[in-house]
Amino acid sequence: MRKKKKKKTKKLEKSKKIISKVKKKISKINLKKTKIAKITKQIKYLKELNLLLQRKKKQIISKQINQLSKISLHRLANFTSQSLNKAYEDFKKKRKINKLKQIKLEKRKKAKQIKKEKKEQKRLDLINKKIILKQIKKEKKEQKRLDLINKKIKQKEAKEEQRLKQKEEKRLKQEEEQRSQEEQQKLQEEKEQRQKEQEEQRQKEQEEQRLKKEEEKQRQQEYYRHRAFAEEQRQKEQEEQRLKQEEQQKLQEEKEQRQKEQEEQINQHAEQQKLQEEKDQRQKEQEEQQKLQEEKEQRQKEQEEQINQHAEQQKLQEEEKKD
Repeated sequence: MRKKKKKKTKKLEKSKKIISKVKKKISKINLKKTKIAKITKQIKYLKELNLLLQRKKKQIISKQINQLSKISLHRLANFTSQSLNKAYEDFKKKRKINKLKQIKLEKRKKAKQIKKEKKEQKRLDLINKKIILKQIKKEKKEQKRLDLINKKIKQKEAKEEQRLKQKEEKRLKQEEEQRSQEEQQKLQEEKEQRQKEQEEQRQKEQEEQRLKKEEEKQRQQEYYRHRAFAEEQRQKEQEEQRLKQEEQQKLQEEKEQRQKEQEEQINQHAEQQKLQEEKDQRQKEQEEQQKLQEEKEQRQKEQEEQINQHAEQQKLQEEEKKD
């Protein structure tokens, strides 16, 4: 028993060592892959830079063309040819510089990579030879052990699959039963809901009929009330209209009386004015007559004075003659 245990422990240690060595090899291979991926990324980056330069040059050329659209044809041709030549020469120089830089970088990277790969390849070749020799011996023993393990595993998997299948079948049956119960419950609930809705609908219809009857009664009562109110209103309006007509007649009579009084007052005032005018006219005539009388008297006095003066002058002349 102890010998068997020792053998098993040795086998396990050997298998662990083999697995560790294989893992190391895989990690080294992954490092190579990462280095190759980095190189490809750098190449893509350089390509993108070239594309950006080309786009910028195109943009510059388009701007220059837009600026030169305002210039005359002769100047435009000269300017465009010069600018295009300069841009093309600059582009060539930059492209050559970028290509040279890229070539140098690629050469350095390739040289480094080749050296590393050669060293790694030699080391790997030696390791592979040792491993292959050991592995060939161990694989035979391991294969037998694995076959036994696989058989046991397959048996366990078959049993587990059967158990899972049985569980799944039971679960499906339970789910189907639950679904059928839920469907029955839903159908029962739907029936109850329909019955409730029908009962509610019937009650609503009865309520609506009752309300309609009450509304008709109220309408009839309101109609009779409205008719009575309308009749009273009509009588009131007729009475008010009659009173208004009487008031209008009274007002009309009062207006006519006032108009008559006003006319009489106007006539009296007109007669008074006429009498006053006649008096004024008479007074004016009297005043005129007085003025004429006074003028006549004044004239007579003047004539008498003139006569007296003339008589005095004659007397004076006679006296002078006598003297």
